[in-house]
Amino acid sequence: MNTPDFILVGPLQTGTTSLWNALAEHPELAPAQVRKELLYFNQRPYFMDWDLSEYAEFFESVPEGKKSFEATPHYFSSALARVRIRLSLPETKIVVTLRNPVKRCLSHIYVNRAANLISEDPLKREKFFELNTWAS
Repeated sequence: MNTPDFILVGPLQTGTTSLWNALAEHPELAPAQVRKELLYFNQRPYFMDWDLSEYAEFFESVPEGKKSFEATPHYFSSALARVRIRLSLPETKIVVTLRNPVKRCLSHIYVNRAANLISEDPLKREKFFELNTWAS
């Protein structure tokens, strides 16, 4: 059964996408198929004897001799996902991306403002902070 050799995690706006893109270009590495963020350990029901065959399907097409990986930033903020990974994939390495917290917060605000999710209107701004748990 194929499982990843390492998993990229990190808070939003810390460069996981940039690192994933760079690593995907490396000739000795192969990312999970389908998409970047699998969210597998966040969304699935979990039992101690959990069958990882569905998860392993994402890594079926990894050529022999290549290291496989996935990137799901949301595993970083989920204690449950981290425990599930540790119990299910004890040999898998975790690579964490971090960034200056002030710059990360500003980047998050700029991205959300560009997406028209926040504005200069104080009432809309208050609603944005209620919806984003990172701000609390």
